[in-house]
Amino acid sequence: MSEDGFLLAIREAPYDEGVRLIYADWLEEHGQPLRADFLRLECDLRRRNSGEPGYADALERWLEEQSRVSADWLDDLDVRVNGLPLPRLLVDHLADGRWMSPDFAAVLQLFPEEREFCPYALPVMQSETLAYQRRASRMWLGTADPRRPPGDLVPRLAVLIADFGIGADRPIALDYRVSLGQPRVLVLCWSDYDPAIPWGDDNRWVEVASSFQDFAELIGLQ
Repeated sequence: MSEDGFLLAIREAPYDEGVRLIYADWLEEHGQPLRADFLRLECDLRRRNSGEPGYADALERWLEEQSRVSADWLDDLDVRVNGLPLPRLLVDHLADGRWMSPDFAAVLQLFPEEREFCPYALPVMQSETLAYQRRASRMWLGTADPRRPPGDLVPRLAVLIADFGIGADRPIALDYRVSLGQPRVLVLCWSDYDPAIPWGDDNRWVEVASSFQDFAELIGLQ
């Protein structure tokens, strides 16, 4: 099979890691060991989480190798933002339009203090995530808080997927530190907005779901 054939097979069977591992063997046999190692490592990380020994070191190695492979090649493998593979359920809902038409009653029940929920289309995810990286001050990064984890956000391991109202700047993010395959979902809570954060203290990123699948269920995307 040609490389184009492998990439087509991956796009047609995005959940089949066996195809990716066979492609990794092909890459190594054809003199591309970096891509082969990256692909094997990514497949392994998709099945693991931060509670397992060695996960943090493997994720750091994955980030290093990610910076050395072509962004165009990564985009041929998956739908990605910030070099990070979007959860497959989110990709499915982007394709069928459900992500852009959520159950607003369910969303507002989850966030009763809000009045409008704005899920991002893929190009907006890309532009907002890039803009977030450019303005990554403590105001946007938050502060680590073991009492109400995680508190902070790491730009190179985050994707912004939604907001509350145009210009509201209370974004919702995927946080890949805990899992490459099932990133948790966080929301930015302003120090003067959330009574759990002392007035004048730094802002916090607060977990609202342990995975995108759980978040989708919470907002009525079955």
